[in-house]
Amino acid sequence: MAAFDATAQSVECSLTWQEIINAAKAIRDRNPSATHVFGVPSGGIPVAALTGLPVLTPDDLDCHDLASVIVVDDLVDSGRTLQRYADQGYAVDAIVRKPHSPAHLAPLANIVDGWVNFPWEKTTGPEDAVVRLLEWIGENPNREGLLDTPKRVVKAFKEMTDGLHKQPRDVLGTVFNETSDQMVVVRGIRFSSMCEHHLLPFFGKCHVGYIPDGKIIGLSKVAARNIFAKRSKHMCRPPALWPGPPKGASRATMRSN
Repeated sequence: MAAFDATAQSVECSLTWQEIINAAKAIRDRNPSATHVFGVPSGGIPVAALTGLPVLTPDDLDCHDLASVIVVDDLVDSGRTLQRYADQGYAVDAIVRKPHSPAHLAPLANIVDGWVNFPWEKTTGPEDAVVRLLEWIGENPNREGLLDTPKRVVKAFKEMTDGLHKQPRDVLGTVFNETSDQMVVVRGIRFSSMCEHHLLPFFGKCHVGYIPDGKIIGLSKVAARNIFAKRSKHMCRPPALWPGPPKGASRATMRSN
């Protein structure tokens, strides 16, 4: 039984202390052989304290039998952090995991498909990640020119990845009957996408053509299919601006440059 109902969250989820307490107790209950707990710094520390088990420090960790220790974190995302402990033989668990998280890490944790806010974080939201990145490169996020940068970066990322939350059927709901079998071509459709390796934007134009098979769509709807570009892509792979012909069309082609 999930400690909180966040499975359907797709954008942002803010957890309450009571939800976290319930989730921490669930971690303890599903790891009955654990007699001690270690919290991964820093998000795992409050989780460890709330399990009700004796909490170990890093210095204490090596002094206990592996089978008696559970290592906990607040969130499993890529899994790199908890995997280091799992590789050493420790049982690992967490309050929250993402749908794409490794299946063997905290498989019974609550699934949240979006940004998670924990009450112990001094600032919440993706803006904080931008602040930390600025600090990491040696910048001062409090100087005048950077005060609004985190907010601007988050807004830009939302715009560049807008296609993640749209589907072609939302755009191509209307088609028209057509008896012509001449190719319909729309040239010079501008698109922008994001490199999935570096999270930097790249730009181009594409040309779309299809042969109607009793149905056509409006020209503006062809251009609207660049919602597929508004997702992170490999730069050497053309964005899937044209995932297939409209229903009824016999063949479609796409070329990008």
